[in-house]
Amino acid sequence: MEKPLHVGLIGLGAGTLANYARAQDRFDFFEINPEVIQISQKWFDNLSTIKTKEVQIIVGDARLQIARLPATTKYDVIVLDAFTGGSVPIHLLTKEAFQIYKNHLKSDGFIIINITNAYLNLYPVVRAQAEALGMNYRSKFQDIDKDQLVLRNQYFIMTNDMLYLKDFPSVSR
Repeated sequence: MEKPLHVGLIGLGAGTLANYARAQDRFDFFEINPEVIQISQKWFDNLSTIKTKEVQIIVGDARLQIARLPATTKYDVIVLDAFTGGSVPIHLLTKEAFQIYKNHLKSDGFIIINITNAYLNLYPVVRAQAEALGMNYRSKFQDIDKDQLVLRNQYFIMTNDMLYLKDFPSVSR
């Protein structure tokens, strides 16, 4: 059995990322909008079929909620998935917010950000945050591929895990 992961997920949406949980993992979802939680539970089964028994939904501004966690709370992975809509929660992208994320990240942990947005180029913003934190990074961009039914998407990964950085270069397709 692989080691259990403690994962913090900012932005619940339909709860799709719950499908990645394994039985040994712990998933903490942070969602500011209680209506999103109700919709995800009523209309989608991602949360009701999650494999881990250690899952919680924390209601409120993720930046503030994570800052309130005990200093001993450390995540293996923090996922920010709140930027694809037309109204981007910029407060989650500030220098102060990223310092909070890093404070609650294990030394070899990952901050993964879905920076796909039809209106804003968030790449320079998150790259500047990685550089300010002294973290290495990788990015992945994939343009529309109608044959593969892929929509345009872009991800940014911050980590100081040297094995990962060596094995996985940034990718653009």
